[in-house]
Order: sequence, then structure tokens, then C-alpha cells
Amino acid sequence: YYADVCEAHILPKFGHLRLSELSKQQIIAYTDRLAAKRTGHAANHVIRTLSAMYGWGNARGEVDINPARGIPKYKQTTGSGKGKRHLEQREIALFWNDLPSVPLVGPALVSALRLLLLTGQRTSEVVGAELSEFEFEGKMPCWTIPAHRIGSKRRTEPHAVPLTPLMAQLWKDAIAQFGNDTHVFPVQRKANAQHITRHSMATACRRYREHFGRNAPAPHGLRKTMSTHMARLGILTEIRERCQGHKQLGVQDSVYNQYQYYDERRDAFVKWENELISLVGSK
Repeated sequence: YYADVCEAHILPKFGHLRLSELSKQQIIAYTDRLAAKRTGHAANHVIRTLSAMYGWGNARGEVDINPARGIPKYKQTTGSGKGKRHLEQREIALFWNDLPSVPLVGPALVSALRLLLLTGQRTSEVVGAELSEFEFEGKMPCWTIPAHRIGSKRRTEPHAVPLTPLMAQLWKDAIAQFGNDTHVFPVQRKANAQHITRHSMATACRRYREHFGRNAPAPHGLRKTMSTHMARLGILTEIRERCQGHKQLGVQDSVYNQYQYYDERRDAFVKWENELISLVGSK
């Protein structure tokens, strides 16, 4: 989270300054523009990250100021650069088929965004996927996301995603085309990045919106798109949430119900995959 915000905002804007040189006025001037252009949520991310950085420096005695402290939070409004929250049926086909023609959106990002829409997992889980997590052979092909990579802090156990035929094929293609010894989507030109970042995915979605003049979601909206259309297809809430790795909060489910619903989840993913294929026109 902090690394993504630093890469996207803090280093490009303030990286030339010493910690002691950054002022509250400079932060507010930047976050005001960011909130107007993008969202108040994005501006709050910058403030929160800067405050954490200075707080860490304070604790170590390396800096005695924190210019981000006390800056009021921005309202969670949607700015001009933010897309709608999910894709409708016709928009799914346009997004899937037209994404490769967007300037500066490379094949690896196209692949990752399609897999995000198809699997409905968290952005960080897709871009950070490792080769060791996949089992393509046997009767139950599976992508097992380890607990330490799952976005929910409440998860303490791995999340198994049943691999449908199209999922398996797209992951195999991505591994063959982009993968290294560890990651499916490595970043080879950046020494400080192990794989494609969430910021890169968000930038790709923004470029799609700007290039075609269409309203489309940020990456997390693709996850919501899958959940929304699974609901339209009649898939129960309990199964949808388990498909996406949501922690079950009820005592009955979290403690007493240890059934994993693997077959039901696979059936749900197959149903969504078939719907997606019918919408985009081909595999």
C-alpha cells in the first residue's frame, strides 16, 4: 500500500526534497489538485502515507516534524478521473476486446486486467501471483493464494481459487509470455519492484477511459463487476463471497462450518466464465 502511493505520488512530486524541506502548504496544494482531478480518497492516501513516513522518522529520532499531521481528510467524492464502479454487459465486451489497443498499455497489463475481471480476486493478489501457487494438473486445478498475500487482514488461511478452463489457459499463457522464476508478472526494469504494481493497473484503466472516452472502473471495480454479474446469474451471496476470498464473520461459519464449498465455487466460476465468453465473443 505505502509503496504504491510512494511510487505513484510522493516520489514523483516530492522526491527531490529533503524530509525537513517539505511543508504542510506544499502537501495541501498537491492533495487539493489530486482530490479535484481524481478522488478525495486518493488525496487521503497521500496524506496517510506521508504521515506514516514522518511518524517512523520521529520514532527513530531522524526527523522532528510531521507536516502531514493535522491535515483534514477529504470527502470521499468522485473526481473527473474516476470511473464507474462496475461494467455493464455491453461494456464488458468493449473493455475485454479493446484494451489491447490502448496506447502505453502493454500485453502484461492487458493479461493481468483480464485475469482480474475473470477471477474476481484482489488486484494485489493477481499482480503478485507466483508460479508456486498454481496446480494445473489433476482433477482439481487450483490457484492457492497464501494467507500472507491475501488482502484481508482477517485471513489466516490460504484461499483456493478453482481454475476453470479459460482461467487456466490465461494463467498458462501469462506464465509462458511474461513469467520469471518466481512471478507471473515481474517488472524487470524497476529494481525496487518485484512485480507489476496496483498503480500500473490503475493507470492502465485510466488510459482506457481517456483513449476511448468511456466510463470504466478502476481495477477494484473489475472485481465488483464479477460479483455483480454472478448475482445476476443467480449465484448465492454466500458462494460469491467465498469465491472472492471474503472472511466469513459469523461464528457459525468462521468457527463451526469448516466446509470449503469448493465444488460450489467451481460451478460459480464456470457459470461466470461461460457468461463472460458469451459477452466477449470468443475465448
